[in-house]
Amino acid sequence: MHHYNQRSMVERVNKYLKDDFGCDKIYYQGASKVASVLAFGILCICIHQSIKMIT
Repeated sequence: MHHYNQRSMVERVNKYLKDDFGCDKIYYQGASKVASVLAFGILCICIHQSIKMIT
């Protein structure tokens, strides 16, 4: 059951990245550019979740 909960959290984050923060289609080449786009998306998710916790 513990592994299922972890997987569910990861899949929710992946859904947020793809649907809400524009990471479904990345038009950059190069690992560093793609990593920076994904890092920005994860940062946006963290900020979004923090704001939801405060309000």
